[in-house]
Amino acid sequence: MKKQTTNTLLLLTLMSFLFLTSCAVTGNVYEHENIEKLEEGMTEQKVTSILGVKPHIRTNMEDGNRLLTWNYAYGTALATSGVRTVSILFSNDNKMIRVVVSSESGKAL
Repeated sequence: MKKQTTNTLLLLTLMSFLFLTSCAVTGNVYEHENIEKLEEGMTEQKVTSILGVKPHIRTNMEDGNRLLTWNYAYGTALATSGVRTVSILFSNDNKMIRVVVSSESGKAL
């Protein structure tokens, strides 16, 4: 009986360790390398097809422009390894004006 309890405890410890060290991703994951393929004047449809996912946030500006944002966080159950955000400004005639990329890493939860 003692051996079964020890095995159960060992299994629970191992499962807890795997849970705490497993990776997690939230948000809309895009390939960071694809940002280099974006060019001024591209349409929203073209940008979305290059990044491979739809934006996480859409903001309509007062001047008719749109700001589209892709963001995601990744890490473990104990800490966030990084946060990436890409914001792309489109003119009112659906042409890409500017790309702003930000990344943070190593934030503890």
